[in-house]
Amino acid sequence: MIYGQALNQISVIKWEQGMTKPKDTKPQKRGRVIQIEQFLATERHKKKAVSWQLDDLDFWPLLSTCLLSLAVLADIGQKKKGGAITVGNPLWQAGVLLDFFVVSRIRHRLAQRQTALVPIDSLDNHILYVASQVQARMLGDLFISAPLDVPATIMQQAGYQSVTWFEDMVQTDERLNQALNPPARGMAALQELAYKQAWRPGTRQKIRRLPGFRAWCKAAAVCLGFSQNFLEIWLARQANIMLSTKGQYDKVFQQAGQPVLMVLLNAGFATTAGLTAAAHDKGIPVLEVHHGAESSSAVTAPGQTPHFSSFNTAPDALVSWALEIKGNPKDDKAILPVGPIGLHLPAVVAKLDIAGLPPQKALAKLIRQQRHALDSHADQTGCHTEILVSLQPGDNASWLAPIMQGLPDMLFWIRRHGADLNKETLSAVALKGNAESTLATRSILPLLLQRTSLHLTRFSAVTLEAGAMGIPTLATEAYARQLYQKRVAPDLLVIEKDITVIPAIIQKKLGGQKLHQHATLPDIQHIQSFIENLINKG
Repeated sequence: MIYGQALNQISVIKWEQGMTKPKDTKPQKRGRVIQIEQFLATERHKKKAVSWQLDDLDFWPLLSTCLLSLAVLADIGQKKKGGAITVGNPLWQAGVLLDFFVVSRIRHRLAQRQTALVPIDSLDNHILYVASQVQARMLGDLFISAPLDVPATIMQQAGYQSVTWFEDMVQTDERLNQALNPPARGMAALQELAYKQAWRPGTRQKIRRLPGFRAWCKAAAVCLGFSQNFLEIWLARQANIMLSTKGQYDKVFQQAGQPVLMVLLNAGFATTAGLTAAAHDKGIPVLEVHHGAESSSAVTAPGQTPHFSSFNTAPDALVSWALEIKGNPKDDKAILPVGPIGLHLPAVVAKLDIAGLPPQKALAKLIRQQRHALDSHADQTGCHTEILVSLQPGDNASWLAPIMQGLPDMLFWIRRHGADLNKETLSAVALKGNAESTLATRSILPLLLQRTSLHLTRFSAVTLEAGAMGIPTLATEAYARQLYQKRVAPDLLVIEKDITVIPAIIQKKLGGQKLHQHATLPDIQHIQSFIENLINKG
């Protein structure tokens, strides 16, 4: 499970219709994530759990991912509209119980005869890519999900056709017509129907009968600060969504045919676990592409046993954000470490023969234009040192004001989160001085990192991407230590909560240099053969 995906999944699994991105994601000192990671890593808690099945679906990938996700959301205080209800508090728990015992039954009764109106492209002999709009953004006139568009572009050049599904977008969304690797389809109607039809009688009783489950759930509930009964109900709801999602995608694969491979982000959640199980039922191999900081207790984390490929609700192989494999046998052919894969997009486009790929040709032109625009803006400011700022969802960047005031000779590229692209979220204070947001938000991330000396954030996963390029990050939230301390070099992460001292720290960290010495990303040349081997095995 990837930490950042816990927030991304809120837009996919609408288990609370009022849930939105938080205006303030300041983490609370509750330590649920640490406790859950330790719990999941304890062999006596895993021994029986890894063999549990529910209606022939392996339960462990969903359980471990859901517990980690819930711990993250509770620790950061994920808010509902108005901010009165946060994940984990009594009002939120009451909403979960009401949904489980009453609302879900009503939804199911009203929706049991409905069908989802989604576009059904032929999937035969195609590679199917599955993403969320939160992991994509409009760059110029192109809609790009870099973690998937890198392998999709490489495989298109090799002759493989593709179809991309965005599970949380409606089909009428105009951005789908501007996808880098068309065709792209919106599957939100299908996901919504799966959610509506997710009620199933007896699910809680089934999971309670799993050998050792009740003792396991009791221990997990203590780590999370919930009652055992509540956690059983919450997990039963996730299981129902997984089963319902599988049923919907069973029908889609029956109608659309069988892709040679499915590539997805966010494996292990209720929707993607159900989708993965449906693919495996058809003999379709599944590849996960990392996107964010991985928990050390995730099913796909190095050294985990059983191997993730042994579960029918988990992927068969993994393209990892790691720079090298640690903890796994070196001959594990199911894992390919390439670093943050989206950073490879400009190089992939530059190296490939894209004459027959019009969108990629347009991207190559866009990259040239954006490089020129960034150069021009920097020249106009006269600043010799540039800093990239990565914002969290809903962040208005007001916390930046004293930092920018203390560093008047530095240029701040303020990059809004993908969830806020169409929102006016920035405060006027944050846009004073040498700060630029519009160009930074619409530019391809690698282009910004190539020119910056330091990355500044609260706790964005761009920390990993900056680290992969040898760029230091200064984070203002202690939560960043938990996320990234073991994942980037010690000299590339500084955490300071006192905003007033940050200008001095930055000046000392940079030591007067104009540009930090960037590192070289791992070679991505093996990704085509890695994917083709997986296809051939399937």
